[in-house]
Amino acid sequence: MASVSSVADSNVIAALAAGLALYVAFRKWGSSTRNDGVESLPRAAAGHWLWGNEKEAWSTPESGFFTAGAKRYGFTFTLKGALFHPDIIYTGDPAAITTIFTQDPENYPKTSAILPLYERFLGNSLVIATGDDHVRLRAQLSPIFTQENVKLMDTAIWSSTNKFVTALKGIIKSSPSVSSLNSHAPKDDAVKIDAVHWGEKVALDIIGTAGLGHDFELGETPEGKRILASLNNIMQQSIMPASFTTGWVLRAFPFIVKLPISVIQAQGETKLIVRELAQAWLNDPEATARETSQKTILSVLKEMQLASGQTTESLLDHVVNFIIAGHESSGLAIAFAMYQLANHKDFQEQLRQEIKDFPNDEPSYDDFQNQLPLLDAACKEIMRLHPAAGFLERVAAQDGIIPLRFPVKNRKTGQEMNSVKIKKGQLIYVSHAAVNKLPTVWGPDAAEFRPERWLPGNPGASPLPNRSDVSKGWNGMMTFLEGPRLCIGFRLAVYDWKIVMFALLKNFELLPTGDKVETLYGSTTLLVPYVKGEHDTGKEEAADGKPRVEMCEHNNFGSPICNEVNAATEFDEARFGSEVCKIWRCKAALASLTARRLALTNE
Repeated sequence: MASVSSVADSNVIAALAAGLALYVAFRKWGSSTRNDGVESLPRAAAGHWLWGNEKEAWSTPESGFFTAGAKRYGFTFTLKGALFHPDIIYTGDPAAITTIFTQDPENYPKTSAILPLYERFLGNSLVIATGDDHVRLRAQLSPIFTQENVKLMDTAIWSSTNKFVTALKGIIKSSPSVSSLNSHAPKDDAVKIDAVHWGEKVALDIIGTAGLGHDFELGETPEGKRILASLNNIMQQSIMPASFTTGWVLRAFPFIVKLPISVIQAQGETKLIVRELAQAWLNDPEATARETSQKTILSVLKEMQLASGQTTESLLDHVVNFIIAGHESSGLAIAFAMYQLANHKDFQEQLRQEIKDFPNDEPSYDDFQNQLPLLDAACKEIMRLHPAAGFLERVAAQDGIIPLRFPVKNRKTGQEMNSVKIKKGQLIYVSHAAVNKLPTVWGPDAAEFRPERWLPGNPGASPLPNRSDVSKGWNGMMTFLEGPRLCIGFRLAVYDWKIVMFALLKNFELLPTGDKVETLYGSTTLLVPYVKGEHDTGKEEAADGKPRVEMCEHNNFGSPICNEVNAATEFDEARFGSEVCKIWRCKAALASLTARRLALTNE
């Protein structure tokens, strides 16, 4: 029997098909009024007749489509849009990026198609605020993330980190050795863990404790389990073909965001869970009376509400934004660091020695800034190679001219173009990951983990690029964006990363498992990791049309992780039936297990 969501999806898509012919006719008519400036840009090779170049762009691992395009065509080129959308500009040019994000951001807002998804996922918060509302909200929220206040969060961050270390030690003691299962992990006391799963657990604990004064117990509380299960489900769905197809259809028919399509509705699930929890916290007299020597997100938001008469609905949306956005970006950065260090033994040993030689078991904020250069270099390199967000899209609100730092050839005349004339409505893509790994800018080793590039003299690595050749963001990267949309919590993200990695390397050795990890763009704009060779098996359907779930057990390796994910995953069996529940749970575990694994050994 078909599930309720599948039937609803089919009905909605069938209803939309009737309007597709009219839409295509409109697009064909619109193509006769194309912009000569955009038409003169280099253009990616002809793509699919229906999906254009977008299907290839989003299905190519490691932002490879945009990186290869920049190498072949230059930093700015066009690609064919899906569903007959007019050509889309892609740019990784630093001057263009500064124009769009720093100098004239109000003329390049988020698209009307993406805003409803952001609102569904993150609430009506700082992320989607525009104009004066954005300026006002950012000014009100900035006190939470000043350097002085982030320093005051160290006790809470260390508390969460120490729980993390204790939990990993417990896994090593209770789990069978991985050495008999994998020749890449020779230590008798080594055990495989899911780095993404544990990165998310500690990140949630940190944002809960330091930001909200709430202990998620490494995601083991009922509400913590619900949040992690919901986010895992979103991450899994976001790299399925249906997610992007839905996104392209949504761009053509924006009104469908309110229709009962499962891939869209799932993005609102986490928001509802967090809002429910935040409401309970706001109504808790003990939470209200809790000591407030440091400014938490919740305490500042309460002050904002009292001072401005802000509605509770708005306050709850801000809580949702900070929990989801902060948790996802920090969790992935921690997981990628575990993976990269496991596969770069020499640097890991040097870094561990720096940590062991440091005289204090819990360095201060200033210590991390000034006294641990290898850790700082590793942090910058992880943030460069693995930004949490994969890409952004913007649309021109009016006609304009975008300057180029790196000229491209006019494909009609062969002459250099130092700027691009655009018309109102022009869609523009920027890929954080591609911009951060351009060989022309970062050197021939741009795609490699080379933390040495951040050390004096750049031993064994390409030198850092000229400031004029890179973004005006943090350390020349697009990881946290730039301009007025620069990530408001970047200091906290860097600080908690350094604390977690300091404690992790002080207590454990990271060993490679032999797995090759790649990333794909998710429809939520996150870069979603997976183990190469397992994504297709875990995500696609077999010839008989049944989901392939056998890898759930196959990938268990005798560790408790799969069972733990299953136990943390809630599903309405009364509504959907035990068989569907079983499949859904296996897929949830698979999404976690196939993401990224490494071996840990207790020193």
